[in-house]
Amino acid sequence: MRIRKRNRTRVAIIEAGVRLFREQGVDETTVEAIAAAADVSESTFYRYFPTKVDTLFPYLREAMINWSAALETTKGLPPIERLRCAARAMMSIEPNAMWATAAEVRQFVTSSRAATARQAELDREFELITIEALKSNAEVGELDRIVLATAVHAAMRSLTEYAVARGLEVLPEEAINALEKLFAENSLSAGNGSLEDALYPTQ
Repeated sequence: MRIRKRNRTRVAIIEAGVRLFREQGVDETTVEAIAAAADVSESTFYRYFPTKVDTLFPYLREAMINWSAALETTKGLPPIERLRCAARAMMSIEPNAMWATAAEVRQFVTSSRAATARQAELDREFELITIEALKSNAEVGELDRIVLATAVHAAMRSLTEYAVARGLEVLPEEAINALEKLFAENSLSAGNGSLEDALYPTQ
């Protein structure tokens, strides 16, 4: 009962935020207005979301948790396979709900400096989670970890934007598959030497 009530409150806040953003714009909307529209106090709002623009990314935090957990439980597997498992885990959270308003959210983000900045922060946090997790793959050098993590998240963002703009299903795992082909000739999948060795060979 308590969980259902929390979920209802969370959804009410999200819907109120999106409605006000649509009517007034993201930067012009206040937390006070969102709380009032959702019939909750400001303190209740902050128990669910740290900022007003976080109501635009309601499933991203859960996606991060699932992504991180999958990387933790797949230690010992090759990096690309770990990332593929993480992508599947990320999409296990109500994928239809996650992407239902993705096109509109994209418009909100591009029209608001605050939303753009917050998305950049969340994207960077996602990348850092991946870089840290891949440390357990001893065969992957530091530079390789950074390049792979950055490439993975950039590919998933690009795939999401492409799919959303065309009304297609978003499949992050396909981004991993595409990257696997690109990395097929180096150590990340075939053990043929690292990017770090290629760029900075030992003198």
